[in-house]
Amino acid sequence: MGTGLRSLGVLAASILIYFKPQYKAADPISTFLFSICALGSTAPTLRDVLRVLMEGTPRNVGFEPVRDTLLSVPGVRATHELHLWSLTLTYHVASAHLAIDSTADPEAVLAEATSRLHSRFGFSSSTLQVEQYQPEMAQCLRCREPPQA
Repeated sequence: MGTGLRSLGVLAASILIYFKPQYKAADPISTFLFSICALGSTAPTLRDVLRVLMEGTPRNVGFEPVRDTLLSVPGVRATHELHLWSLTLTYHVASAHLAIDSTADPEAVLAEATSRLHSRFGFSSSTLQVEQYQPEMAQCLRCREPPQA
């Protein structure tokens, strides 16, 4: 659709110039206008490319829902060092530390957390470190969630 519209614009400018040579500025004006249209149609693609190059957070995945999902796994008391990023448009990665109760089965927690990340958010890969919950983790400055922008 856009290519056809641009072609019609160039055709109209060329017809105008053919019959009215004094309006030769119509060619660069039409080129400029249709370049802006082309730029507008490529903006979403450019945004996706920059997200992947910068290893940004996947487009439709929020930090808080992922954290809440991990905290909902039985046995998980806290999570920290949570990182989410896109390696491609469809290959998303997560990593986190999960602090679990001393009575929880680490293998079961790991399996359940990995399964939830894949099924709910489509993460292709997740690296989860399971550790025993310690009361001092509540005061750990590095373990806090990042500030919201």
